Amino acid sequence: MSPGFATLKLATDGFTTLLGAHGGKPGVVVALGTGSIGEALYPDGSHREVGGWGYPSGDEASGAWLGQRAAQLTQMALDGRNAHSPLTRAVLEFVGGSWQSMMGWNGRATPAQFAQLAPLVLAAAPTDPQADALLRQAGEDAWAIARALDPQGELPAALCGGLGQALHDWLPPGFRRQLVPAQGDATRGALLLLQR
Repeated sequence: MSPGFATLKLATDGFTTLLGAHGGKPGVVVALGTGSIGEALYPDGSHREVGGWGYPSGDEASGAWLGQRAAQLTQMALDGRNAHSPLTRAVLEFVGGSWQSMMGWNGRATPAQFAQLAPLVLAAAPTDPQADALLRQAGEDAWAIARALDPQGELPAALCGGLGQALHDWLPPGFRRQLVPAQGDATRGALLLLQR
């Protein structure tokens, strides 16, 4: 039986985020959540996507990416290859407090579970150079996504997703200058897609 819709349009949440962020006009978004992706809509109406390859080989600057690296630093500290820091102590406590709990947690962690460590990286950054370095690398990676979509920086760019605003202070100054606030979210973008 027909649901009564005249048309059906399929799009990724990345594309609807792009449409929502710029009100359907040309622009770039870098969406950082559990994963990461960049999308651009160009003045000629064409569209391009960068990243979005998924964990573990992609998703740079995402929550899963940050969490995996925080877990790796913690494992190195447990081994004695690195000194413990505020970040590694927080991660170890989060996973259960022991070498055995770290081993067990790491063996079954999903991208979403790694992303749960991202707030620990943000909390530790003011006093932990390793956490600060991870966030600075995430900022560089987010900008690299945007530059791949718009090498000249001519389009407005919005940083979206749960980690987008949290990462703001660690973004390179050149990227910060290019950013504009998102006008809307993926739901708004989906409505705009339907109105086209």
